Amino acid sequence: MANVRSYRLDVESKVIKRVHAKSGQDCIMECAVLEEEPCSSANYNKTATFRGQENCELLETVDSEEYAKSLKRKLNFDHYIILSLETCM
Repeated sequence: MANVRSYRLDVESKVIKRVHAKSGQDCIMECAVLEEEPCSSANYNKTATFRGQENCELLETVDSEEYAKSLKRKLNFDHYIILSLETCM
């Protein structure tokens, strides 16, 4: 797992699902165990952790060119990437 602090991958069309997570680590674990579609990264909103609010965006794989264009500075977000499922489990 890799973590890009204070950045959000801004690719609305690549959002598979939005869920509630208590932490960034919980958010990327939701991605790792998702069975419906392949999930390779997640955006975690650090400021929206109360009342079950959907603060974790599970994302499809994004090609490297789109990734470079879409990674945006957002102070209230952290972006997480699965490097290998073995590192998450």
